[in-house]
Parts: sequence; structure tokens; C-alpha cells
Amino acid sequence: MISVVKFEDKYRAAFREMNLEWISKYFKVEEKDLEQLDHPEQILEAGGEILVVLDHEAPIGVCALIKLDSQTYEIAKMAVIPSRRGAGIGHVLLIEAERVAKEKGGKRLYLISNTTLESAIRLYKNHGFEVIRLGPHPDYERGDIEMEKRI
Repeated sequence: MISVVKFEDKYRAAFREMNLEWISKYFKVEEKDLEQLDHPEQILEAGGEILVVLDHEAPIGVCALIKLDSQTYEIAKMAVIPSRRGAGIGHVLLIEAERVAKEKGGKRLYLISNTTLESAIRLYKNHGFEVIRLGPHPDYERGDIEMEKRI
């Protein structure tokens, strides 16, 4: 049975490991990555949220919702375990992230990604995200696309 829960400390390792797995597979792990993965409580303390998808209590997907300002939340650190990729877990995370952002008063979702992650970009576009900027990003070496969705 699949469910989505809010972050608790018992999911700290899963949040870190799922993200390090995909980032290191395709890119270089950056300092900002480690800052967020080693200190997820900072995301929560700043008004954000971390969502965890469980399958019978086992974490299979994660997503951070980082509060950028009173109306904008960044979708970040979204990861799904390799054996469950392509099974709709990312879809579940985006729906729940949008719901939580609206509940917190959000009017805009934002994300940074990389155009080589074609399935991720397709997922975002299918959820109504639009490209707002292409090219190198000042905060992430791997970031070459910014997208947003008005909610």
C-alpha cells in the first residue's frame, strides 16, 4: 500500500541515500546538495516540507518543498529508488507537493533541473511546468533549465 507522509527523522537516511544515488550516477554531488541532505531540518525550519512516499512503511520516494518566499516553493531533491522508477511515484510526489504548497499559501512552484534528464523534464511538463530559463545556473553546476508552475 502506497502512502505519502511528512518527513520524520527516521527518514533522514532514505532522503540522503536516494538523492546521492541519482545525483552521483549522472552528475557530481555539489556542496549545496550535501548541505540540504545532511541538514534536512533546515528545510523544515525555513517553512518548507519534505515528503516521503512509503510502500508498506518502506521509503521509495522523496521530495523537498523549499520555501523561497511567501508565495514560491521550490521542488528539490526529488528521488525514487531505482526499482520503482517509471511506476508513477514521481507523479504522486508532484501532486502531493502541489497540494502542500497550496495549503501553505503558495502560488508558484519552481524547479531547477538538467535537460539530459529527459523523463524528469517530461514529467514536469506533464504536470504543467513551463520552461522559464535555459542555460547555466549560478547555484548548481548541473542546472541548465529552470521551470515554474502557477498554482
